[in-house]
Amino acid sequence: MPPAVAYLKNRLATADLRQAMGVALLVALHLVAFGILLWSEHEPAARAAFVLTWGALNFFWLVLLRRPLTAASLSLMLIVILIVLSQFKHSVLMMTATFVDLMIIDAATFSFFIRVNPGLVAKLALAVALTIPLWIILWRIEPFRVRRTRALPGGLLCLLALVGLSFAVPTDREDEFYPHQYVSKFARSAAVAAVDLTTGSVLETDGAIADRLSPVAGTACQPSRKHPHIVMVFDESSFDATMMPGVKVPPNYRERFRSSDGKTRAFVVEGAGGPSWYTEYNVLTGLSARSYGRFAESVTRLAAGHVRRGPALRLAQLRLRHL
Repeated sequence: MPPAVAYLKNRLATADLRQAMGVALLVALHLVAFGILLWSEHEPAARAAFVLTWGALNFFWLVLLRRPLTAASLSLMLIVILIVLSQFKHSVLMMTATFVDLMIIDAATFSFFIRVNPGLVAKLALAVALTIPLWIILWRIEPFRVRRTRALPGGLLCLLALVGLSFAVPTDREDEFYPHQYVSKFARSAAVAAVDLTTGSVLETDGAIADRLSPVAGTACQPSRKHPHIVMVFDESSFDATMMPGVKVPPNYRERFRSSDGKTRAFVVEGAGGPSWYTEYNVLTGLSARSYGRFAESVTRLAAGHVRRGPALRLAQLRLRHL
């Protein structure tokens, strides 16, 4: 066999082997992502959001790098990191990660994460040391190239579909407290937050109001007697005090514990369809958590250090004036 023919044959064999390895690795990465989808996403809308997120991530890396194998590996790494962080947050706060967490992350949050995970820095350094050579290998054996003009429309289409799905089928507020659907919940919250922040703001306020308070200058309310102590009872649940001997109760007190079936219960819990801290925030600040729209679930973190009004602060100011 002539040397030129032998050289060409070896080159073709090497190219075929390289392409076959590339296809096998690419299929394996997508199968791993599909396995994560089946394991973590349980609803049709959530699975659709996962697929759109996976597509958007891959197209994003394709626009930058043009290599499908590297794009799939980077997308899979981001999804795994998101799931791990979401599981950690749920183990601490009983809530999974949302896009709002990125909006409020600060040095204190990061330092807390480092403290509660001893050895995390060393583990991250080891993971980076092992990952970089792997990416270099994938980069060198990558046999495919994708044009950016094809990847960009695909990424935009995935993002638009994800936004439409997020608004058409909004996530259940209570679903944030369940340890599942980590990727779809984060992606859908990111889509909604991006639209809300680009078209408005965090607070849902009226642009103009017709009624205004009439300021009264130079006047002050002078109390005729000493201010009483204010005690607020957050009566989310009630126990029938008549079960304790020697306790006096008002007339018809036990009617409070009568259920709709006519039976009298010893313990009653009232739910208003939201967490207790909604009520606490509304009372202590004088602001409604509903004013934050879709960001209401994170109002205590978004508003931390920014609220300068409310009954509690006003009473504290009055107390300091009388000291």
